[in-house]
Amino acid sequence: EFGKSLTTLQLAYSQGYLEKDSEIRMLAQMYANNNIPYKAATTMEKYMKSGLVKKDKTNLTFIASNYQAAREFLKAANYYGEVAKLTNDADAYRRQGSAYSAVQKYNEAIAAYDKALSMNVDKPSGVYMSLVDAYFYQKKYKEAYAALMNAKKDPAMSRQVRGWESYIKDKAKQNGITL
Repeated sequence: EFGKSLTTLQLAYSQGYLEKDSEIRMLAQMYANNNIPYKAATTMEKYMKSGLVKKDKTNLTFIASNYQAAREFLKAANYYGEVAKLTNDADAYRRQGSAYSAVQKYNEAIAAYDKALSMNVDKPSGVYMSLVDAYFYQKKYKEAYAALMNAKKDPAMSRQVRGWESYIKDKAKQNGITL
């Protein structure tokens, strides 16, 4: 059913019949629904740049999440950053941090996570756990441990925290770092 609709829309698009914002958004959504996230993102992006599709939270988030699904993490991070700037949304910074972490851009990830935390993000303990990761992979054991202690304040995180705690302590000790 979706496949047929997508084929019909693609045909209309290729022949220049899709001219309205709503039609382009429908095509992009159809790509997303058919697990073609890269095409979903690039289609929306192209028409946002041309001005046909509005540059708003919904459309920017659509592009970001589809780039993320397509494993284009840097592009996703850029668009989450645009969402964050436009809306001052803590969750957009959290998602930007996550996209940066996926490509090991830990300094950028940390900056985004810190921004999310400074804006009272929902479930800060999850963001602290993401910080633990980012710091740990940079071998910044003191910072990782500090983030872990913040995550520990949430009882729901106790299992995750326990797993990390001795691991970070051991790594710090091996590297002659006092926590």
